[in-house]
Amino acid sequence: MPQCRRGNGRQRPASAPGRSLELTEPMKAESNFPFQSTEPVKVPNPAKQVSEGAASMHPVMVLHQMKPGLLYNTNQTTRDNKPFFTVTADIDGKEFSGKGTNVKKAKFFLANTAILGLYGVESTLEISA
Repeated sequence: MPQCRRGNGRQRPASAPGRSLELTEPMKAESNFPFQSTEPVKVPNPAKQVSEGAASMHPVMVLHQMKPGLLYNTNQTTRDNKPFFTVTADIDGKEFSGKGTNVKKAKFFLANTAILGLYGVESTLEISA
């Protein structure tokens, strides 16, 4: 039975008994993205409807429940010698964007406009200064 060696000196079987090892060629990461994962991403199923308390929840949390696996594009510029961020996302064919002094605030504003535009949920949560 094949063995693999781990850093702690213990040995364990490479596969469970009765299972064969499947060797596949690993995906090649693009050179522009040194920390790009080669593992397939499992995206959970989206919620079927907006929860009752969505207005009091953080807008990014509501957006992630309704659209899991959402990809954001982040752009950094400088205003008055300070960093300024613009985050954009394409959701159901509509482009949403948020701007802020950090990525967290920009995502908050993006999610706020997205849940209002897509689901009619007006968030009561305010971002701290």
